[in-house]
Amino acid sequence: MQIINNGATSVSSSLGGRTQVYTAGGVGGKGLPIGTMLLNGKYTIERVIGAGGFGITYYVRHNALGSHFAMKEFFISAYCMRQTGNRTMFLQGITADVYTKYLQKFIEEAQTLARFDHPNIVKIVDVFQENGTAYIVMPFVEGQTLQQIVTQRGRLDYEMALDYIEQLSDAVDYIHQRDILHRDIKPDNIIITPQNKAILIDFGSAREFIQDKTQSHTTILTHGYAPLEQYSTGSRKGSYTDIYALGAVFYFALTGQKPMDATTRTMQAMPEPKALVPNIPDAANRVIMKAMQLQPELRYQRVGEFVGDLQCNKKPKKKKKSKTTQKVILWVFIILLCLGGVIAYSEYERQAEWQQRIEKERQIEKERQIEKERQIEREKERQKEQEDAEIQKIFENLKKFKEAKKKGKLYKHGSVIRKAKIGPKGGFFVEAVGDDKGWKMPGYARVTYLQAEDHWEHSAFAGYDKNGNVYYYVKWHDEYWDRTGFMIEYDIAGVDIDILNRLRH
Repeated sequence: MQIINNGATSVSSSLGGRTQVYTAGGVGGKGLPIGTMLLNGKYTIERVIGAGGFGITYYVRHNALGSHFAMKEFFISAYCMRQTGNRTMFLQGITADVYTKYLQKFIEEAQTLARFDHPNIVKIVDVFQENGTAYIVMPFVEGQTLQQIVTQRGRLDYEMALDYIEQLSDAVDYIHQRDILHRDIKPDNIIITPQNKAILIDFGSAREFIQDKTQSHTTILTHGYAPLEQYSTGSRKGSYTDIYALGAVFYFALTGQKPMDATTRTMQAMPEPKALVPNIPDAANRVIMKAMQLQPELRYQRVGEFVGDLQCNKKPKKKKKSKTTQKVILWVFIILLCLGGVIAYSEYERQAEWQQRIEKERQIEKERQIEKERQIEREKERQKEQEDAEIQKIFENLKKFKEAKKKGKLYKHGSVIRKAKIGPKGGFFVEAVGDDKGWKMPGYARVTYLQAEDHWEHSAFAGYDKNGNVYYYVKWHDEYWDRTGFMIEYDIAGVDIDILNRLRH
């Protein structure tokens, strides 16, 4: 990972209420230069789409396909810097370990979201690491953000705003069923296509959650759209957290005004939508205010409840009907009601079976995750046992050294305790001890020479085996044969090889 944390200086400048960071060596040097190629030339940056607190989004070209995508770079605005024209990332005010932790979460969340398949959720098609950070690639969605549309054209009519909210609610309900909170639903993160399709984007703040459980989540929020519990890292969170944001987006779409911050609302009452736009339906006004209650328990607890309340309050157009027509309609209604009951029951059975299947798959996935964690723990225990064994071996060798010294057998470094001839070719076995003046460390060594004593040529270092012994490649020959093989084996105590080479004579 190529990250330099050298304490580069920065200057803050407030422009239009937003803070931009100028890095040492260049002004506004955050994004990668236009024309930068990534992933071995697979993508080329053509322009910057936008930047936020945790990332920079580029418009990139897929060079092999000739098509365009949106690419988000993990870049913590307050702590990451980059000199103009330079890919190298600098950290300031944050350690590399903390940065790496958040980078890994970014990658894991992207991998999780890549499994999502919903028409109103942006699809992730690629994830990779480069330049000391990570990138996610998504289809480039044509259109404008809801924020841009309302800012340019004014508030939306009720039917259009309701259509967008219903689409978004279906997407949010989809991720909630998979235990994911978006945590940053706002007009800037909603793309409206030319076909009036609402797409939810930017899952950089998304986190796994357990309904109504106190969980430690980083404080990432947008004022006006975040509920009160998001201002605390350890508060209870659940589906109602994103429901608050959905209500706030609906408020903004119908009134053209950003809702009041949740913290400010603890001291001051927020104007109801109908007070700003009188022709908003009473039912819609009530649903929005319930979704935006400060106390989580007073809000809708599931997205389905929120949407269901909106749909139940749709007002159909009324027409005058004759008595005969009314009777026909009544009988048709009764027949349809009976049929509907049968269909509804069948649908209920189907949904129940589908839900059971989902729960079973979820349980299997959890069991797989638990087994994976157990395997990791077993591997850690195995590595620790191996490390303990190696350490124990060192202590045993040191103990031999101390015993030899105590018995007066430690004459000089590299002194031979025992030497014996082995093998048919004149090889021999040597045991030696040594002090800390001539050895790499005080210790005990055991060396075996396997080559013919008069025809030996030393070659290269071969490496260690699993027990810590060291091996060298050698070549030995005489008038009858020429072979290459292993020559020297000595233990981890750290004997000086030059001393042992002298011992062979």
